[in-house]
Amino acid sequence: MVKTAFPQRLLEEYEEEILEHRLHREIMATQVANDIVNRMGLNFILRQSKATGASTADVARAYIAVLELFRLRDTWSMIEALDHQVSTGVQLEMMLHLIRLVKRATRWMLRNRRHQLAPSELIEEFREGMDQLFEVPSEVFRGRASEQYQSLLDRYVEQGVDPVLAELVARTSQAYTALGIIQVGKEIDLPLLEVARFYFMVGERLELDWFISQILATKVESEWQALARDTYLEDLEWQHRTLTMGALRHHTEDGNLLSSIKAWEKQEAALLKRWQEMLAELHATEAPDFSMFAVANRELLDLAQSSMRSAAETASPPP
Repeated sequence: MVKTAFPQRLLEEYEEEILEHRLHREIMATQVANDIVNRMGLNFILRQSKATGASTADVARAYIAVLELFRLRDTWSMIEALDHQVSTGVQLEMMLHLIRLVKRATRWMLRNRRHQLAPSELIEEFREGMDQLFEVPSEVFRGRASEQYQSLLDRYVEQGVDPVLAELVARTSQAYTALGIIQVGKEIDLPLLEVARFYFMVGERLELDWFISQILATKVESEWQALARDTYLEDLEWQHRTLTMGALRHHTEDGNLLSSIKAWEKQEAALLKRWQEMLAELHATEAPDFSMFAVANRELLDLAQSSMRSAAETASPPP
């Protein structure tokens, strides 16, 4: 990021000297700090640090890796270039989608790669998988995830946004899941596209997108409630990932996803029934509160842990 601090002409004529500048570290730190504040606001570092216990430097490292992996610099520039072409409200709304993605993906990195936050290492670890998932057809989205994607895409195209940019922003509604999908792919020897299809199918059948929407819609009246809401969302990501991994242990040789899901559902029938009953109560409640989310998360955790135990027992040969 040092290059962004100098005019283009100086870069063209003195690139080597700029890269060897004696204040290289200080210039880079200033550029990163300015970038974070300009894109994410003044409290981004503080909120991420408070929620995860990560240092300021680690938050910055995770942030840089997220921008690169999700190709957000280019998308941000494309949105900024829409000045006087679409309404300011549409531009701001699109930027908010990117900001939400950065917040959640940065938090994921801080939680799941706490001691491996060098941006170059994170980019190397996730780049191949991210490149594959960028090419995943939108048909992979299921249920509410598909509806949300299509709704955003249609809205922005109708507002005059170029269809390519509209699709990029619409995909950010589900882009955060790429990190969990890649993590599952590392554990299960299956093509990443198959893992993605399975991931969204599990989410659809358990109504996890709807559950997330209820958590996000809950009014937050204190800092502790804001932290609780973020914690529930993080727990759900882990549980969704774990459930996918457990269900994938039932993957059949013919590649039939529905058969695999049904085999998993049969094995976990008792706990799935409890989860369905919990969902029915949530659906019937006009304004679910944090206590209900805590209990529901506990039920989902039981299901996730049972799925992994059952998968391990199935994989282990009898004594």
